[in-house]
Amino acid sequence: MTKYAAEALPAATLDFSGVSFDAAKVEKIAEDTLSYADEHPAFQAEALAKNLELALHEDFTRAVILQGDVLEYFLRRFLAAFPYTPGQPVEKKELDKRLSVAFEEQAVSMHRLIIRRALKGEFVSLGDVTDIVLAKPRNSNFNKVRKRVRNKYFVPMEELWRWEISDVERVNRNG
Repeated sequence: MTKYAAEALPAATLDFSGVSFDAAKVEKIAEDTLSYADEHPAFQAEALAKNLELALHEDFTRAVILQGDVLEYFLRRFLAAFPYTPGQPVEKKELDKRLSVAFEEQAVSMHRLIIRRALKGEFVSLGDVTDIVLAKPRNSNFNKVRKRVRNKYFVPMEELWRWEISDVERVNRNG
């Protein structure tokens, strides 16, 4: 299962240039995380219920637990072994704040958008993730919200190894 999970993401989405990872350490963290997930009550049942509605609910619950509790378990161990800034592990209080931001409902929606686009070989702009926060058509408030989104999410997500942020200059559509 570990091998399958590692192969599920295209290599292009896994760019850690300039960072040296100990493959054995990463594999150990992944195996520990899988053991943690296997012990979670949501994954104790062998198969989903025969009732379609209940099976869909169980499946959704498992996805939420994987993207929440199990992912947080993994990130805490991964960041302890491989801090974003080599040799400078993040203090627990600061890590707790970053993880709190990472698991907000809007941040999770942003993660899902980024993953969908990455799997298609596409990028996500600051405007794309800001649209998630606004949840209504863009208006005169958009630039303020876009700046707030950048300030709130970009650094924590990059330092948690969740997103890779790149500055790309483009011409405004209106000139």
